[in-house]
Amino acid sequence: MSNKNGDYYFLRGGGEMGELMRAKDWSKTALGDPAGWPPSLCTMVAVMLENPFGMYIAWGTDYTQLYNDAYRPILGATKHPDALGISTRETFSEIWHIIESMFDGVMEGKAVGFPDFMLPLNRNGFVEECFFDFSYSPIRKHNGEVGGVLVTVLETTNKKKAEDAAKESDQRFRDTVQQAPVGITILRGADHVVEIANEAYLKLVNRTETEFVGRPLFEALPEVKEAVQPLLDGVLTTGIPYHGNEMPVPVHRYGKEELLYFDFLYYPLKERDGSISGIIVTVTEVSDKVAAVLKIKQNENLLQTIFVNAPAAIAVITGPEHTYVLANKEYQKMVGRTPAQLLGKTSKSIFPELVGSGTFEIFDTIYLTGEPFSLAEYPARLDKNSDGHLVQMYFRFSAVPLKDEAGHFDSLAIVAVDISEQVLARKKIEESEKRFQLLVRDAAAAIVVLTGPEMKVEIVNEAYGRLIALTADELLGKHLFSVIPEAADYYLPMLERVRQTGEMLRLHDSPYAVTVNGQHIEGYLHVLYQPYRNTEGDIIGVMAILQDVTESVLARKKLEESEQRFQAAVAAVQGVLWTNNGKGEMEGEQPGWAALTGQTQEEYQGVGWARAIHPDDAQPTLDAWNEAVREQKPFIFEHRLRIHDGGWRNFSVRAIPLIDSACNVHQWVGVHTDITEQHAALQGIKESEERFHNLIFSSPSGIGILEGEDLVITIANEPILEIWGKGKEIIGQKYFEALPELVEQGYKEVYARVYKTGLPFTALETPVYLLQNGKESLKYYNFILYPQRNINNEVNGIGIIASEVTSQALLNNRMKESEERFRSLAHTLPQLVWVADNKGHSEFTSARWEEYSGIKPSGEAEWKAIVHPHDLDSINAAWSHSLATGDIYSCDVRLKNKAGEYRWHHVTGEPVLDKYNHIVKWVGAFTDIHEQRIKDERKDEFMSIASHELKTPVTTAKGYLQILEEVLEDTDPSALRFAKKAGESVNKLTDLISELLDASKIRLGKLHYTISTFDFNSMLDSTVENIQLISPKHTIIKTGTTTTLVTGDKDRLQQVVINLLTNAVKYSPDQEKLFLHVAQDAQKIRVSVKDSGIGIAPENLDKIFERYHRVDEHAIHFQGLGIGLFISSEIVQRHGGELWAESEAGKGSTFYFTIPIMPDARINEAGG
Repeated sequence: MSNKNGDYYFLRGGGEMGELMRAKDWSKTALGDPAGWPPSLCTMVAVMLENPFGMYIAWGTDYTQLYNDAYRPILGATKHPDALGISTRETFSEIWHIIESMFDGVMEGKAVGFPDFMLPLNRNGFVEECFFDFSYSPIRKHNGEVGGVLVTVLETTNKKKAEDAAKESDQRFRDTVQQAPVGITILRGADHVVEIANEAYLKLVNRTETEFVGRPLFEALPEVKEAVQPLLDGVLTTGIPYHGNEMPVPVHRYGKEELLYFDFLYYPLKERDGSISGIIVTVTEVSDKVAAVLKIKQNENLLQTIFVNAPAAIAVITGPEHTYVLANKEYQKMVGRTPAQLLGKTSKSIFPELVGSGTFEIFDTIYLTGEPFSLAEYPARLDKNSDGHLVQMYFRFSAVPLKDEAGHFDSLAIVAVDISEQVLARKKIEESEKRFQLLVRDAAAAIVVLTGPEMKVEIVNEAYGRLIALTADELLGKHLFSVIPEAADYYLPMLERVRQTGEMLRLHDSPYAVTVNGQHIEGYLHVLYQPYRNTEGDIIGVMAILQDVTESVLARKKLEESEQRFQAAVAAVQGVLWTNNGKGEMEGEQPGWAALTGQTQEEYQGVGWARAIHPDDAQPTLDAWNEAVREQKPFIFEHRLRIHDGGWRNFSVRAIPLIDSACNVHQWVGVHTDITEQHAALQGIKESEERFHNLIFSSPSGIGILEGEDLVITIANEPILEIWGKGKEIIGQKYFEALPELVEQGYKEVYARVYKTGLPFTALETPVYLLQNGKESLKYYNFILYPQRNINNEVNGIGIIASEVTSQALLNNRMKESEERFRSLAHTLPQLVWVADNKGHSEFTSARWEEYSGIKPSGEAEWKAIVHPHDLDSINAAWSHSLATGDIYSCDVRLKNKAGEYRWHHVTGEPVLDKYNHIVKWVGAFTDIHEQRIKDERKDEFMSIASHELKTPVTTAKGYLQILEEVLEDTDPSALRFAKKAGESVNKLTDLISELLDASKIRLGKLHYTISTFDFNSMLDSTVENIQLISPKHTIIKTGTTTTLVTGDKDRLQQVVINLLTNAVKYSPDQEKLFLHVAQDAQKIRVSVKDSGIGIAPENLDKIFERYHRVDEHAIHFQGLGIGLFISSEIVQRHGGELWAESEAGKGSTFYFTIPIMPDARINEAGG
């Protein structure tokens, strides 16, 4: 059959499948002998066998199969070659239910195509998911009927997996951003188009994802364009990041505006070629930190006051010389020194008599250890009177390091109480040397103290003796190197250098070998040599601290030897194996290399193998190879190689040196692995991973990626490595092996729970112990653990986002401590102390509230239960005004006590401002003024009754005097002059009575106002004219004018002007000119009255508008009740205006008032 079938043109060629088709006995198949095959089938078979792409024919209703070499790999080892000549139903039985309908459709003349079509195929002994680009086309016979199906196939499995991996990588980055605890957004291009924004950032800008993402930033946030665009353009142009710290931002959240503080970072995003394509923006809220700093500053001021006035002796010293920087009066008194003798001087210069007493050694110890010191009875001999006579004194004494929020300190606080009279017997102070000897004796490390150039053993513990198989008693007092002379050459020069220079010396894994009493001892040590000083600070020897690390060093060396043997034994799993000699030259027969490249032995000898490498890759390959040979390190490289058929393929190269016992390389073993397909498929993944990595390594936050159930560290940027305190060498290690200290803190279970449940874990300001660069460190962190998922949404790792917040956490802790001190002080005050936030919500009330009222006010309901119902509106109005303006909160109110009685209180509250002068909170107190209020009410009642009782007789007297003046005018001019003087006095008395009545009506809220619209300028002119007539000694100069009609009480406003002008006349008796100026704008009219009289001291300016207030130094010379300005102020305020004064003692005063222009307004008569 083979010869017969070979005669058909359509069965010629075709490689392996051509041979199989020609050898096939087709008469036993549904197709029959090839001589009877339809022409269209013959043509398509010929085309198929010559086609380099996968092609497959299923002919007839039985779908008898024919296929070419390119299609054969799809069938795999389990289906080929049996599939040739049998039915598709049989070969693809496992998927026939999927493809049957497609085949039937094609037989009806309908072509079908499927890109990336997934088929589960068993072609390598197991079922796997494979992807293909399929096309199913009908093959027609000469009569137009469809005779079979032509299938053309291009396998896309690697491409599809690469695309899926890229999608997974991109999604993993987006998940990282979305779950970050800080606000993050990414902007692309010159228009700063928002590519992604996490939930934290969207909340900050008060936008939804639909409103924000995918749009240019300033289209979504036009309000920030002016401030932000120059910054973003600068980062995009220069590549220089922009940092903004503690920036105040008004934020709308939960339906209200809040002033919050943020740290901003604009960071450039760079592509592989170095170009800047966008900006990553991170925003971290630091409002709590700003508030904490402000709070600490307030409390430090309070502590400073307490320090100065404290009954105990307190001082602060700083630096290693213990220089005095603070000392309160009690301390100065106790030690008999003035501030000039203490401040800026060192302890030893002030108290030379204490040298050798142990005092300065205590300070030194605190500086070294950071631990506080206290003693109930501390003796000291002081030259208290500076006369050379030492006085024996005893103190209750403590010294405490003043640490900052990071735990660092440079100062000590000394607190002492003189208890000399209470001490009956002197206690001996233990010598510091004995304490040191006990410490050395009990230490786990080997310690020896050597003195003098001969290195005499002064102190030694048993641990040191065990190192050299001797007891401590056998070493004590001997010269060390007379006992172990063989160690002198190595160790004596180092010990002598430390003794001479005072510089500390460390040795790691230092080998040692000694022979004592015939016993030879070898090992390895960690060694610390440090100078040993006497009490005067002179170096008298060396203290050596040694740790035996023999076991760990030997174990490491064995491990290194094992790894070397392992590396030498490992061969490439796939690819072409080759060897070079120790010099890196290829020699001898290399069958694998020859078969791969087609080079002969003569061609590849030496470094001739390099001629098979692509010209662009040859020199870089040789450079890297020579470097590996020179440094005896593994060679890993990728390059293009010309293979035996002349084509170029991508290869991965790996070679390792085999090292003999003399540490010389005697051979190189290498392997070339064809990665052409993988190289193309992985390119997409690589680009996606690079973008992912660039974003991670551009982030200022610490980010790490852990993969698999073992949580292997695969990615870690610089910030996370800094947090861990580790170098890049931990990448590739298991997480809890790299950071074992986290296991004891319970984090292994936390990570396991995240991996198992797929639920993130968030921690804020959490203390964590970490071994950072070999030192145990406790710091505070914000971090989130979130699950990493593959494309099937299965958890396959954990992502970490972390940032250190130690300073913030410590600030918060200090703020809490400061807050406690403030609250303790507030609870002791007799006033009812309160604290509210910047919106007026209660944050704190002192214990006195509950003692007074039985209620702890915290909200509106409690306030209503305490405040008198008639006072609620006034106190709420005053509070609302202060919240809106920032003015000091002040008013009088009745509060109910436990007995149900209402007592008058005066409340005062002041705003607390941050460094930007924004209000952060209010602090105030209610003071009981009930008795004073009762006295004022009784005085007001008396004034009201007296004024009413006086009004009738004074009016009658005034009438009789007017009649008397008419009678005397023509009869007795001399008596007429006295009658007029009496009339003037009665008029003054009438004015005083009117003022008293007005003051009484104001207090009762019954001062009457008659509202009309009038010419304000005309009223001013007539008033000036009237005052000028009764005060001819003064010239009143009016400047400015107003043409506006004013709605108000004309007579009451004229009363204000009269009061100001008569006061100016009264208090400037030696001046001739007074000035009245009027001006207006769109909202108000402003009037000022200026004199050059006696003036008012600054401390009295705020009080002159109070009822019955008179300046003491003026009261003797100028008569009056002190209520005129009080009445004027009330009238102006009822008209919605303001009245104030500017003055300086001896230089005159200027009084101002404003009246709003309000044609339709109604005067606020407060119920009157």
